[in-house]
Formats: sequence, C-alpha cells, structure tokens
Amino acid sequence: FCMADKFLDENVRTRLLLSGISEIEACGVKDFSMRRAAELAGVSCAAPYRYFKGKEDYVAAILSYLYNRWSLLLSEIERAFGFNKRAFVLEALFAYVKFWLANENLFLALLSNGAKIDGGGLSMFDRALFSKVGGYLKEKSQSGEDLELKLESTRASLYGFLTLIGSGEHACSDEDLEKIKRSFEIFI
Repeated sequence: FCMADKFLDENVRTRLLLSGISEIEACGVKDFSMRRAAELAGVSCAAPYRYFKGKEDYVAAILSYLYNRWSLLLSEIERAFGFNKRAFVLEALFAYVKFWLANENLFLALLSNGAKIDGGGLSMFDRALFSKVGGYLKEKSQSGEDLELKLESTRASLYGFLTLIGSGEHACSDEDLEKIKRSFEIFI
C-alpha cells in the first residue's frame, strides 16, 4: 500500500463504521444488514467483507470504535478533573449520559437487544466508567455491601435517565440535564 491507498482504505472503513452505527440505530442489532450499511456508506455490498468477517465482527468493530471514543473522552475528563476525585466522578457520570444522548437510538438498540458481542456491548462502557466510579465510592463507603448498593443505584440511575429520555417521557432539555447532574451529586 502506498500512503494514499492506506488513507482511502481507512476512509472506507470509517464510513462503514459510521453507516453501521446508523444501521443499528434504525434496525437494531438483530436486524442489522451489512448490505444496507454498505449502501448507506456509498460502497459496494461486498466492501464490508473486506474489513469485517461477518455481521458479528462488524457490530463488534462498531462497538470498539464507539468504545475508543468513550475512552478518549473519559481520559480527557480525568486529565481535567483528576485532582478532585469527586468532581471527576460527577463529570464522568454526566459525560456518560451526554455521550449516549449523542448516540441515543444506538443506546436504546443496544440496551433492548442486550448486545453482548465478544464481551462487548454496553458492559464495555460500564466497566470503563464504573472502575473509576467504584474506586472513588470505595474510599467513601462504610462497607462492601454499601459500595455495591451505591454502584448499582448509580448504574440504574444512568440507564433510567437515558431510557426515560429515549422513550420521550423526559425531554433532552437543559433543565432535564441539570436535574440529572443534581441527582448524581446526591448519589456521589
């Protein structure tokens, strides 16, 4: 490969990943179509097979792509707020909500399908976040049981807010986002 070929190759792969995200948002993981994703990316229906072994590998690559973006965001938050653990945890929790609101339909599709591809799915994102949150809460908790309850309550709160917004019961307004942020301050 020359440099131009490598760039074009990465460009096609990225377009396929982005169109795959749209495909999951529209049809869910179960009804994911590589053909439709390729069409949306503006490439031949055979192109995805050049980059991915099949549907599971393609969806896993999409999750990995999103996970890398989430990890980068989490690292930036830690760099900005790491000196204050509580502020970091609050910002990380709020960023998790905003990250999935930016990918709202994808979140709902992954949640409803329980997508766990090669240990991935939403659990990858949870592990990255809750390893940080858990470390902070461990310092503040009276017992292991207290820690588990706080972790599960925080996780339920995150999923609950996202589901309520996704279902239309709450608007994704500045006022609602501020309520979410305040509720994390109560938990943490």
